[in-house]
Amino acid sequence: MTDLFDPKHDRATACTDAARMLLPLLGGQTKLSRRDLNEAMVHAFGGSDAEGRWTQRESFEVLEHALALHLVSGSQPLQTAADLPLALGLLDRLPTQTVRSEEQIDWQQFSTPVDIAAVAVLLAAARPTDVVLEPSAGNGLLVAQLSTIAALQLNEIDPARRARLSELIAVAVADLRPQSDGTGLLHLPRSKTDQEGIGAWAWLSADTMRRVAAWRAEAMIGDGVLFRRVGVDRRRQRSKELADARWGDEDAEAAALLVTYTVGDAPLSRQGITGIYRRIALAAARAGLVELPAGELEAAIAALSTHSLRVGLTQDLFAAGEDGAGIALTLRWSSPSTALRYGRRLQAQSGVAARVLSRVRT
Repeated sequence: MTDLFDPKHDRATACTDAARMLLPLLGGQTKLSRRDLNEAMVHAFGGSDAEGRWTQRESFEVLEHALALHLVSGSQPLQTAADLPLALGLLDRLPTQTVRSEEQIDWQQFSTPVDIAAVAVLLAAARPTDVVLEPSAGNGLLVAQLSTIAALQLNEIDPARRARLSELIAVAVADLRPQSDGTGLLHLPRSKTDQEGIGAWAWLSADTMRRVAAWRAEAMIGDGVLFRRVGVDRRRQRSKELADARWGDEDAEAAALLVTYTVGDAPLSRQGITGIYRRIALAAARAGLVELPAGELEAAIAALSTHSLRVGLTQDLFAAGEDGAGIALTLRWSSPSTALRYGRRLQAQSGVAARVLSRVRT
């Protein structure tokens, strides 16, 4: 049944799904055409702009959201001025925005181009201890290329754009609901597809709950944000390694014990989570748990992002014979057809990345 009133929640979900359909194209080397953008919008919204399902302006908002997701994944690093040609190349592969709405003009919603944003980020030279404020964040294109910082404060008055900025959910201890059989439920109070803050629930296995309990005990987390940034101080380790090398008495295990870990209060960033995935995948490859053709491993690991898990799990569930409706409900896709589209269309692009993680077994 189609809801003719088109609730904001469903519309936000469709926008996000359309943006994610564009990610494989942004990660490639070919131009992203207006036709590619239209196809993603038609599939996510279940119809064309001529049918009134979406507007041309909305499609450009989706394009910017997809671009921000691509940049924040870390797949296009920005460290020095030598990396600027990558931003210029990406800009050249994007379709030109040819439509402006009255609302866009009234609110002065003109996003910073990716190349200018890259220059601004380099000039800002944000450090790991800095708190960065973006007073008019838009779709996040300016801050998407930031390296690791202490905290990011975003301000945006447009509700739709503000919802898209909330890409990461800072899960709190209070959101966990332990069950009598050892499993758990996780309440997601808000996500990028939930402008109204209705929330959703996710099931956690007993093994996940045990690991969460171990993390909380080790990090001494009683309440507040659950997954936090960890500061690592290796100065004493390096000092011992230098001394051992000088005196010819190396003890790597003893040196490793001198590393100091400090659990902070700030939640993990998207870049931090992506880095964790990639380190796990690299460790799995070194342990011989990943089978990839020669020369593909580095590219596969670089392509990993938080989205890889959702796509990979969708493909695994289809391969296991689960139906599209159940997969869409469990993984919160906008519709079974969207889940099916990922299972088919993204298999070639994301299959390699998904296999890297799917072969990691604990």
